[in-house]
Amino acid sequence: MPKDKNLSTYIKSVEHQIASIEQQLQLLRQHLSQLRFEVSKEDKLRHHVTDNRAVNEKVDYGLATSTLPEKQFLRLKEVCHITGLSRSTIYKMTTTNEFPKSIRISGRNIAWAKAEVDAWIAEVLKNGER
Repeated sequence: MPKDKNLSTYIKSVEHQIASIEQQLQLLRQHLSQLRFEVSKEDKLRHHVTDNRAVNEKVDYGLATSTLPEKQFLRLKEVCHITGLSRSTIYKMTTTNEFPKSIRISGRNIAWAKAEVDAWIAEVLKNGER
């Protein structure tokens, strides 16, 4: 403690410095929170793109050349996106044998064979049921 300042002045000075540091810390926390939000947003977008890679690549429906392997599973989200059908419509059409049946790949996880979905789409296009 400096000799020329009394104790109360010194304490007020330290309290002022602490308040300033607390304000800076609060701003840093807000900035960190915003950065975490941005990273989370990017991760969600990256995950969405990865989940829908079949949609983003060219698929052979008689219109373009497929760049995906023939033996591949499609998850429900991908099937909905590729076909334009809703989840409930896919399940209804599956029970009436109007759409390929899902395959249990493990436990409660199901998927559709890409080749079967492609064949269904080709059939719909061929018959003109648009």
